[in-house]
Amino acid sequence: MATITYPCGVSTRILINAEGNLSISGWDQESVEAQIRRGENLSVQQDENSLTILAEDDLALKIPKNAILQINLVEGSLSISSVQSRIDIQSVGGHLSLRGTGAVMCSNVSGHLKFSDISGELRIRNVGGNLKGSGAAAQLSVVNVGGSIKLLDVMLVEKVHAGGNIKVKLAGPPQELDALAGGNIKLWIPADANFVLEAHSGGEKVVFQSGMESQRIGNGQYRTTLGTGGPLVRLHAGGNVYILTTGWEEDLLAEDFVPVDDNLGQKINVLTDDRIQKKIEAKMRQAEMKANAASRRAEERINAAMRKAERFKGRGAEDRWTATGVGSVSNIPWPPAPEEPRQKVSDEERMIILNMLSEKKITAEEANQLLDALNGKFGK
Repeated sequence: MATITYPCGVSTRILINAEGNLSISGWDQESVEAQIRRGENLSVQQDENSLTILAEDDLALKIPKNAILQINLVEGSLSISSVQSRIDIQSVGGHLSLRGTGAVMCSNVSGHLKFSDISGELRIRNVGGNLKGSGAAAQLSVVNVGGSIKLLDVMLVEKVHAGGNIKVKLAGPPQELDALAGGNIKLWIPADANFVLEAHSGGEKVVFQSGMESQRIGNGQYRTTLGTGGPLVRLHAGGNVYILTTGWEEDLLAEDFVPVDDNLGQKINVLTDDRIQKKIEAKMRQAEMKANAASRRAEERINAAMRKAERFKGRGAEDRWTATGVGSVSNIPWPPAPEEPRQKVSDEERMIILNMLSEKKITAEEANQLLDALNGKFGK
């Protein structure tokens, strides 16, 4: 494992492209520390105010907490913790984990996204998997999520689309919201919230639950004013719609939202070691397959040589020629037959013949005959 340190300012701009997994944690040092399996897989360009980093393997970084972070592409998974300045993320091929960060703008995550304790605005455009999170102090906006959404103590705003269920406990009174879910929608609100509800339920069920009392307030489409009215909250569900003031603990457990622990560098080492081990195992399987194929070819040649030697032993010299009616074939001026290229006896073939000899399956004379046959000394 190579560890490389780059001195920099506390508000340095850091641009990153990573071909493997990437973990980033903020610290109080005025430097960037990089850990990577081999130093030659890391390229860094540095000027007065910025660092541009290209990693061709899994990478663990420690950067100043107030560094400005721009991540263009991570082909694996990405985790970020304790970075307080603005973070821009363009594309993550795996999962994304955020903890204790400032404002984050994220365009595309192929896997799941998990966050906790975000102090700034969190804007997410596309997530291929599920979205889970808790503790976003500022507004949270999510455009498209392929899986389900599960959020605790957040302020969800604007348009939200999810292919699965949406379960959200709001941290305060609702703001303007337009949520669309392929499954059910469950929205926990403060008991004294004031807003206008417009609900569309594919499951033909709109339920309002306050305390222990549950009331079915609509079928299919429903619009009502709660409290004194206020922001418009539109909920469109392929399943049912539930508006609740209590009981969120049954569906939303706080520990379910905590991202991975701080020991990310060690985890990347384990991932890298596992990747190398798999490559070694694959090479060993390939070598074994090649050895087995060579052994089979050697056995086939030996079997053919044994048959050839048996035919040669069973024939007299006079039987090797065919009479033609014009006298002995030896009197006919036949043109000499072209010699076929002879194949040398391979090490595998010699080993098989020696094993057969040691196991007394053949005699020494037969072993010599097999070697002669393999060398092409007998005719067909």
